[in-house]
Amino acid sequence: MLTIMSVDQKGPLYTVWSPYQKLTVNADFYNKALRGFNVRVNNVGYMGLLNLSKDFVNEHFGTIPEAMDAYAVNQYEIPYRLKSDAKEILIVGSGGGNDVAGALRNGIANVDAVEIDPMIYQLGLELHPEKPYADPRVHVTIDDARSFFHTMAGKKQYDIIIFGLLDSHTLGSSYNNIRLDHYVYTLESLQHAKALLKPGGVLSLAFEVQTPWIYSRFHGLLTEVFGRPPIAFSIRSPGQIFGWGGVIFIESLDPPATQAAIQNNALLQQLLTTNALEPNPAPVKLSTDDWPYLYLEKAGIPEMYLCIILSLAVLFVAVSQTTFKQGKSWQWQFFFLGAGFMLLEFQNITKSSLLFGATWLVNVYTITAIMIFILLANYLVYKVQSIRPSVVYALLFASVLAIYLLPLDSLQFDNKIIKGIIVCGIFNIPVLFGSILFIHAFNKTTDKSAALASNLFGASLGGMLESAAFITGIRALMLAVALLYLGSYLASRKTLTSRQ
Repeated sequence: MLTIMSVDQKGPLYTVWSPYQKLTVNADFYNKALRGFNVRVNNVGYMGLLNLSKDFVNEHFGTIPEAMDAYAVNQYEIPYRLKSDAKEILIVGSGGGNDVAGALRNGIANVDAVEIDPMIYQLGLELHPEKPYADPRVHVTIDDARSFFHTMAGKKQYDIIIFGLLDSHTLGSSYNNIRLDHYVYTLESLQHAKALLKPGGVLSLAFEVQTPWIYSRFHGLLTEVFGRPPIAFSIRSPGQIFGWGGVIFIESLDPPATQAAIQNNALLQQLLTTNALEPNPAPVKLSTDDWPYLYLEKAGIPEMYLCIILSLAVLFVAVSQTTFKQGKSWQWQFFFLGAGFMLLEFQNITKSSLLFGATWLVNVYTITAIMIFILLANYLVYKVQSIRPSVVYALLFASVLAIYLLPLDSLQFDNKIIKGIIVCGIFNIPVLFGSILFIHAFNKTTDKSAALASNLFGASLGGMLESAAFITGIRALMLAVALLYLGSYLASRKTLTSRQ
């Protein structure tokens, strides 16, 4: 429960931490009247909880014709101007509740609201001036948008689907492999969203577009999914009094009806005509589940990553020369086992993010599964007197190949507990075989310090190879994992030969 003792125009009211980020709340005043609250995420302006009720707007802006015209077609009202008979809608990225409040003001009977951050939802529930989350017509789900699409597939459809501002730009680097919004804005994600639309349904997507190629990417994605270019326009209300605005993309399963709605609304037609954006932008690489890098202009390793990799490589060489001296030598079996393990775990986390949604629980699931398989490997080596490495390597290669070939959609289950057990089990089974090989080889080596050092250096290489996904896509990295384990196998055969 969040409690505000008093509202002051100066300074933050309080700061709270969600599972994902730091949230700071400030009061938002208009002519000394409290109109809502602003929320800063990690010290960056992120969203407002705005009072756009008709009573508040009429009281403060009713005598300003330009403001009332802007209010009539503000960003939260537009979807309902395009489909006035909507009854059931879905809002993904519902945030503090502005989009939900807009739906309720337009008489929507059933609103499904999806928000990934429970604390942002809590802020909206307790602080939003219009109290949209307290309305019985609203059904809230704390989940990743992509995960919700899978859950509702074949069960329910909507008249309107609204993508709120899901951009997690404040959560880390734009090139991070596990950003919260990566798998929301992919070709497959939008295809799943389209499948949830009723006949004649409308999809509205809002985004703070800051570069021409990001605009081109959204335009290209929607064109590919719907078979026609979207209606795209910018929207900024005077002084941001009716929302922070951005770029809005509109797609419809009944384009003639949507065009008729625009033509029958003079204010909307004027807005879309005045603020229309390029209808045929330059083509760019589209983001997909295999290449989900929305903020990367084209396939390639960003300069920032190249600098980090180069720095690590220099450190790698310097430290290795200090470590492997005085008769010590590289133990390549352990080196390649470490590299394969680290690259495999990157695969596991990214694929699990697609199946479960990009939440912090993904890391919990993955790390727990790793620890269980490592413990199981120790138990098996302890119990089984004779380990045949060639057989274990065969099982390792078979498991890696199976993961590479397995369609991810085949792992979608309604029961999340069953889904978690099966997914974590399948994705991490190579860890079991790799751990057995490591333990067996470690027992036999005479230079355990060199073995551990080689393994750690290999893990560093595996971490650096993660960046290759920016070029190849994520799935192809499983082939690199297989090659690394092959290197370990060949090194083990060479070691065995030298001992004999």
